[in-house]
Parts: sequence; C-alpha cells; structure tokens
Amino acid sequence: MQSGFCYFDPMVDPVKPYVLARYHEVKRPYIVYRVWSEEKDCLVIRKVFAPAKFSTPRERKTWANNEIPKINKALIEGKYIRIRVAASPNVGSTITQTPTLLEFFTERQKTRANVLRPKAAGKYKSVLNTFTAFLKEKGLSKIKPQDFTAIHAQQYQDYLIKKGLAAITINNYRDKMGWFFKQAVKRELILKNPWIMDNLPETQSYRNIAFSNADQETMEKSLLNTLPGLYLFTRMIYLCFLRPKELRQLRIINIDFYNRTVIVPGEIGKNRKTQAVPIPAKLFELLKDYKEYPPTHYLFSKNYTPGISHLSENTPYNMHRRVLENLGLDTGNYTLYSWKHTGAVRALQAGINIKVLQRLLRHSSLEETDVYLKSLGIHNDELTAIEW
Repeated sequence: MQSGFCYFDPMVDPVKPYVLARYHEVKRPYIVYRVWSEEKDCLVIRKVFAPAKFSTPRERKTWANNEIPKINKALIEGKYIRIRVAASPNVGSTITQTPTLLEFFTERQKTRANVLRPKAAGKYKSVLNTFTAFLKEKGLSKIKPQDFTAIHAQQYQDYLIKKGLAAITINNYRDKMGWFFKQAVKRELILKNPWIMDNLPETQSYRNIAFSNADQETMEKSLLNTLPGLYLFTRMIYLCFLRPKELRQLRIINIDFYNRTVIVPGEIGKNRKTQAVPIPAKLFELLKDYKEYPPTHYLFSKNYTPGISHLSENTPYNMHRRVLENLGLDTGNYTLYSWKHTGAVRALQAGINIKVLQRLLRHSSLEETDVYLKSLGIHNDELTAIEW
C-alpha cells in the first residue's frame, strides 16, 4: 500500500472529503481510494494490492467486490487518518497515540502478507512470533518503537543463540526483523534504526551442493535411459536455471519456440517479474516437438508429459531422490536443486561473464549473485583452484 500526492476537489464534502474506492485489473491489481489525512491536511491516495493467493482475474475481481463496499462504507461514515501510522487495508485510523512496537509490527506483517506468496508471508509471521515471545520474556510487550535500543537488539540475538538455532537461521531471522525496523524508520516512528548488528559466521552447508563431474555423468545417463521425462525436467533446471516450482507451473504457451526462450510469468516467478530465459540449442532439440500440444497444457503433467494438470509438488523431488538411492548417491548432499547449482558452476567454469550469469539466474543485482555463489562455497576468482 502506498500514499500519493495531496489535492482538493470542490465536488466532495469539505468536512470529511474522500474519493470512493475502485478496482484496477493491471499487472499488479489493486483497489485505490482517497482519504483525508489530518497530518497532511489534505486527501491522500491509498492502494490495497490484491493478495498473491488470488491468481486469476475472476478471483481478484471477487476479492475486490468484497473489499470495496467495506472501504466505501468507512469513507462515507467519515473515517480518516488522524496520525501517520503504518498503512492498513482498512480506511482511516482512530489511533491517537503512537502504537506499541508489537502493534506496529503486527500491522506491517499483515499488510506485507497481502503482497507476498503464502510461503514467504508465513516466514515473516514465524519470525514475528519468535520476536513476540522474546519481548514477552523480557517484559517488553508494551514497549514503544522509540524506546527499543541497540542493547535490546543484541539481547534478541543472544535469545536466539540460547534457543540453539543455527547461525544461518539466526541471520535470516535478523534480516527479516531488520525489514520491520526499516518500516518504523520510514514512517518516522523512530529516528535511528537500532537494528544494526554483524551477521554471525555461518558454517557452510553441504546440502544442495553441485554434482561432481563423475556423479553428474552417472545421474544424466541413468535419467536419460530410464526416466526421460525427469531427465528433461532436470535439463531445464540445469540449463535454464529454472526452479522446480516454476517448472511445475509452466505451460506450453510459455515456450516461445520462435525466439527459443522460456517466458516465466510473474505470477509463478520468485521475484514476481515476468522474465525471458534463453533455451540452449541442446535443450531446444528436446522441446521443439512440444509446440504441437495445446498452448494451455502444462509442460509437465502426469508421466512428465504435457497435460491439463501440473505435477504435484513432491513428485519430482521423491522420484529424483529414489534415483539417487538406486545409484548409491543418496548422501544427503544432492537434491533436485543441485542441478541449478551445478549449472551455475559449469557456466562459470566455461568462462561465462558474471553479469551474464546474473541475468540467467534472474538475480536483481550482482551482489545477490555473489551471495548465491558464496553460499555454494564458490568465489568467481577461485574457480580455477576448485576440482569438481
């Protein structure tokens, strides 16, 4: 949700002015309305974005038809924003004092859940639940945002350490809590962000590592000879860096056979952006005959062939694990995601430019690519010293 510019309209009520809500079905659908802000002394724009769980225009339209009457009723009744607090899907706020830290964070979490996928939203909720437990244990449940200090932040990290959480988990918790505090700074509830701590050193994980040359060759031969459908599935992870979840939801229409690219729609992509991924020549040879299937068919359905329904979430993972077991490679290090990591390693070993790899991985920045490679224990300038 966001606010925009202020303006006056002589056609609306000069005492409690407003502009009724309306729905826009665009790339990122939303409801927009204008409400009076006591702080700004004018009308401000408010947007409520459609929750990510509503994936079709019909579902989003139904959602909008349910929400708009509630918003308009509140506007007509004279609700308005009295102080600058976190934006809410509901119109206006009658809060007359600064909210507690937990009240503000809870409201932020609910708002963020409207624009995140359920799994991602659940992670923020889980992190906030842990932070709530910490504040309760320390007797800080009613603490105001401006009273939370860097000392409290350090106590929270110590609290997580005492719970026995791994360093990587603690760092993830801290990163997400950092987002909440940035929201408090953005809304001027606090002047200085107290959430400034160095990450804990992490022990390298050996799960999802890249395949060694020998193990990769063994897996590829086995999949090609016994499970060609799963072989194609892994080829698209390996050569196009697609995520298993994205692959399960790809349709024939998402394969641009003329330009030889895979179009990953924003609604199934992790970063919610529609992006094109080039199809290498060897992979295109495996896909070129798929253009004969109906465009609405999923690329991978039952038996990994195109069909009207997509694979269940666990099917490719379970089948891939069984192949590893049969080949004696089920050490706990390799998973379906290992193909993506292997593809990144092989691309770097082949001399691909790091900026090109960033685009292929669909990372938003080189920093994100660098963090990804370091998570695999890889540094671009060290590849020549690594044996795979």
